[in-house]
Amino acid sequence: MLPLEKITETGIFSLDTQESLHSTMISFNEQLVAQEFADEIKSGRLSVRDAYNNFWSYEEDKELWGVEGRALLPAWQKVIMSMGPVLEKGRLDELVKVVSDDYFKTKSNFKKRQYNPFLSDLSLASQFVVFMEETNPEVHHLMDEMRLKIKSKCETQAREILTSFVKVGEKSLPYLMEYISNQKNSHLDFALNALGEIGSKKSLDFLVKYISDSSNSHINRAIVALGKIGDESILPLLREFLLDEKCSYQEQVFHAIDKINGQKKAELLSEYILNQNNTNIERAFTSLRAVHTDQVIKFVIDYISNPHNKHVNSAIYCLGHIGGEAGINALSQYIINQENEHIASTMTI
Repeated sequence: MLPLEKITETGIFSLDTQESLHSTMISFNEQLVAQEFADEIKSGRLSVRDAYNNFWSYEEDKELWGVEGRALLPAWQKVIMSMGPVLEKGRLDELVKVVSDDYFKTKSNFKKRQYNPFLSDLSLASQFVVFMEETNPEVHHLMDEMRLKIKSKCETQAREILTSFVKVGEKSLPYLMEYISNQKNSHLDFALNALGEIGSKKSLDFLVKYISDSSNSHINRAIVALGKIGDESILPLLREFLLDEKCSYQEQVFHAIDKINGQKKAELLSEYILNQNNTNIERAFTSLRAVHTDQVIKFVIDYISNPHNKHVNSAIYCLGHIGGEAGINALSQYIINQENEHIASTMTI
């Protein structure tokens, strides 16, 4: 069996933070075609401009848009992106310029609010920033333009730009944070979601500060974004919201806690569950069942064994989902020793 690092070198799969493999959605055939084009371009037998004009693009409708230019064919997008890691620096810069060229030419001829039909090409070109040095002037040229376009009132355009920011990853963080910091911007919910999708710990401090300021308008979205990063360092902040029964973001807080694992998460949920006055104890048990530790099993068993507790059914379901020998033995013993309405819950697990 190939080691994970060898599999990921193919570019077809990537590793997430839990060391699980995920498809990059680029097929092996697309990788091969990309390599063929890269080899031809490196050898000098094919120029980037000729490849773009003859294979990758089509002539836009001048009558429709009032402007001439070539737009990238969607069917070639994944192939072209696959060339990012295999083209040398000079050729990569040339590819970025060719793909985005007609966008910038059209921009200079269009009014500020007029739709640019080559926006998708700008979005794709910006994704090559991942493979370029931060000192490269082209990086700042592309990202500065993306920063301007994200301010578009058009939701479709904003979503497209934000999707590209996610693919760019950490290099887009300063631009997203700048955008989110201005509460007058129109698409803060999408931008906060993009920050969460990137999942970088570099945005933790920014999100914590944003959530801590009650004057901000999308705290619920920021909490969800924070959860997507999945770092247990945010648990003290989530605890403040969780233990405040007047908080209107409780479901978002639970959603964020769901994304985190480990004993500190279990300790927070256990604290919440033990307060019988809390109103979302069932939801807390649902989140707790993702932590498969002996400490959690013991906590749930003790909860079930206490006749004064009100959410025994939820605790039983939690224990059933955790499973394991200790959990099953505890449930079996419970069935033997008890004769009450909760036995039915154990029988459905």
